[in-house]
Amino acid sequence: MMCMLARLAEHAKANKYCSIDTAVSYLVQRQILADVSRSPDTYARACTLVFVSMSWISMLYSPSPTMPVSTTLSLDEQQFVGLNLAAIGLEQGKKPLCEMLRQFGQLLPIQNQSTNQTNWDPAYRPSDTLQVSLLNASTLWRIGRIEIQWVSNISSHLSFDIEKRRLLMFQLPSYCVINRFEKTLLDSLLSSYYDAYSKPDGFSTKALLEEIRLSYSLVFGDDRRAREHFRRVVAKRAIVSGNIDICLRDLVKQSADTSSRTTAYSIHTNFPILGPRLLLLQEYISRQDPGTIKMLWQDRRDLLRWYTFWIVTIFGGVGLLFALGQFVLQAIQVSQVA
Repeated sequence: MMCMLARLAEHAKANKYCSIDTAVSYLVQRQILADVSRSPDTYARACTLVFVSMSWISMLYSPSPTMPVSTTLSLDEQQFVGLNLAAIGLEQGKKPLCEMLRQFGQLLPIQNQSTNQTNWDPAYRPSDTLQVSLLNASTLWRIGRIEIQWVSNISSHLSFDIEKRRLLMFQLPSYCVINRFEKTLLDSLLSSYYDAYSKPDGFSTKALLEEIRLSYSLVFGDDRRAREHFRRVVAKRAIVSGNIDICLRDLVKQSADTSSRTTAYSIHTNFPILGPRLLLLQEYISRQDPGTIKMLWQDRRDLLRWYTFWIVTIFGGVGLLFALGQFVLQAIQVSQVA
């Protein structure tokens, strides 16, 4: 199996327009797979095997865990948001890999991607600033009731499912560290993913992976309550499910131990590629109203407003109690005089 994965990586890196079909032919030539021309069923099995294997070595997509050996190739719908198609015909495997993936929908961010997908307010104009107070894991859960779902592909990272209130995050930041250099397999594949109209400004494989890495600091590391939420909830669940990456814990710890923490990021400077996804999430959170006293106490999205509200409430309440006490004493005095 490892030999097959190594040969697949070798073929994909040397041929940026490789396809499932050419990869099968390459493995047959290398005598890693048996001759697939003998029957359609054998060819379908080989294509399914290569399709799944390419997902492992590229981390670009997540195939369906229940995909049958048939005339279709399918993705795991639970690990994506807004797929156009969950399955495509096996004949699509003759197209270059990235062109084939686009048949499922726009998996990766594209240029000028709309951030106002919810149609809350047609006049809404997104900010250029990403606020840590709005986007950290603690606020996402306490105010938005948004759960973090770990996925095995980089394409879905920071995709927000509004209906199910889930934020998809790539579970292996160590993959970003390993592939941050140029001329990697991922770099070769992504070089053919975009056309001139859909490619985000300043896009490169290194830039995308750096934004993914930085997003862990934004969501988990820069806010004290988010770090506590990570240790008590997120990391514990990830350990139980076996999805924890030691590099993720190191990134959160590094953010806590250094003075590099910040309260805001720029969409143009820090997140030119993934910024639209974060803006959609930020817009959603900014429109949530606390429904209970507990949520009101936990709502630290605007610290100035939070301090002002509670100071006025506490001192106003104390003043009201004094006024009530004074009224009671006066009533007692009047009754005694009478």
